[in-house]
Amino acid sequence: ERLQFALGEIDILSKQLKWEKQAFDKALSQVNSKVLKQSLQKDKLIRKCIEIETHIQKQENILSCKENEIKELHYFVNKQKQILKKQVSEFKIQRQQESYIANVLGKRLKKKIK
Repeated sequence: ERLQFALGEIDILSKQLKWEKQAFDKALSQVNSKVLKQSLQKDKLIRKCIEIETHIQKQENILSCKENEIKELHYFVNKQKQILKKQVSEFKIQRQQESYIANVLGKRLKKKIK
């Protein structure tokens, strides 16, 4: 009778252990599934971050090139301003010289005519 009771207890405990193992396996499977899903999501986010960082780097490179181009254009414009100022100054001097020469020649002609 004790043996039967013990065998019955073993059978009940075996069934309970089997049920708990199934519940544990199911919970473990769900956790593993969730971990895999989160890992895939993390990988997707990492790829997206790398893509964004690459895009930002490209934009920064473009911006740097544009800034350098602007600096070159500023330098060119300033150089052209200096050249034009010099040309205007030289032109004014030339006009003054021509005016002076015309005045001197005009006075000499008047003296010769008298």
